[in-house]
Amino acid sequence: MRRVVPALVGAAVLVGGVAAPASAAAAGGPTIAWAQSVDGDLGRIQVRATSDVGVAGLAAHVVAAGGGGEVAVVTSFRLVSGTSTDGVWQSDEVQLAKLGYYSLNVEATDTDGGRSEADGVGNLVYAVQMYIADLKTTPTVTYSRRTYQVSGQLMGRWPGTRATAPVSGQSIYAWIPGGDFTDTVATGARGQFRFSGQVSSAGTGSGYVSTVQEQPYYLQGYADLPEATVKASPTKVTIQLDRNSIMSGDPVTVAGDASWKSPDGWAPMANARISIGQCPRGEDTPDRCFDGPTTTTDANGHYSYVVNPSNTDRIMVAVGSDDMYVQSVAYASAKITVLMPSSINDFFAVRDADTGLVRVGSSGLSLYYVGVDNAVNIQFSSNGVTGWRTVGTVHLSSSLGSFDQTFDHAGAGYWRMTYAGTKGLQAPAQTQAVYVA
Repeated sequence: MRRVVPALVGAAVLVGGVAAPASAAAAGGPTIAWAQSVDGDLGRIQVRATSDVGVAGLAAHVVAAGGGGEVAVVTSFRLVSGTSTDGVWQSDEVQLAKLGYYSLNVEATDTDGGRSEADGVGNLVYAVQMYIADLKTTPTVTYSRRTYQVSGQLMGRWPGTRATAPVSGQSIYAWIPGGDFTDTVATGARGQFRFSGQVSSAGTGSGYVSTVQEQPYYLQGYADLPEATVKASPTKVTIQLDRNSIMSGDPVTVAGDASWKSPDGWAPMANARISIGQCPRGEDTPDRCFDGPTTTTDANGHYSYVVNPSNTDRIMVAVGSDDMYVQSVAYASAKITVLMPSSINDFFAVRDADTGLVRVGSSGLSLYYVGVDNAVNIQFSSNGVTGWRTVGTVHLSSSLGSFDQTFDHAGAGYWRMTYAGTKGLQAPAQTQAVYVA
């Protein structure tokens, strides 16, 4: 004989789940799509049914698994989603004598008196849902404090009453984020547990704590463990240049010291990786500066390296660390003046035999950086050593092509051309002196 279980008052919450296939409706009655436990409230049944004229009533027969007998009939349902023609109905709390997995046979009637049945249309998971409460984890790890600790309480929620209580003696373990699996332990009398483990890598994502499936009808308790923030010990590096102004390509010795803040204070970084870069002119951001060589510090954290800057105004160094508990990189830089070469090409000075005028010229000016006004001075000295005076100036445009000037100068002496350069960019240039009789 089927036994009707009186319903208790429960919350009407719709939670979807995996549905079993529906049986065909009989005599034009409602179509029963599926039936199952309410997710998060396993002691209640939810049923989806459809009917063109509207569902009038539902009855769920709870049957022991494996061909066992009927243990209860639930008839108290209310619509929690959709409409009477296509909706989801939930029961009040079902109270059974034993935990277990039960099959559901469902009957449905519509407002025209049509009736249908669907045997085995779903399952009632009448089990204790275990969960983790009062979870506490280590938020930050450092060089000297690398242990990640986890503590909490394993609780269970019982079907039928929704009562909660600690679950003692349950096997549980954890995966430490950035670490390893812990040993499996049994929860204490109040469901309490505690784990700890070393954090050896960063950026691995969250870990978890989980129960072991060992008690029948006790569902897994699980919680994610957030990754701890790694507070790395700071590092620093210094830089000195043996020369602050050079011609492009000249050697410069870059030297300095690298150190890190150990638990006992600042200490040298021995065998540390030092990267040396030349920043594009006007740039000082690391991602634009490093395409150069690397070296390592000695036992005292000191480094020294010779570079040949070609076209820059800043040398930058970086000290790197592969230890996740030590700052990965620190920077330092120093200004330097690197002058690009300049030349006045194919200079000549001759006196015209017919006119007696002195013609002075060049095939052009070679510069790396071309200014708006590139002035070349033409100078004369009677002895070619002292007393040089400017007798003319040629202002070249950006083309820097060939040029010449003619001077009415009767006396014999020496002629040359000079270019003053551009401060911090272009080196001065000067031709050899040419004697003109």
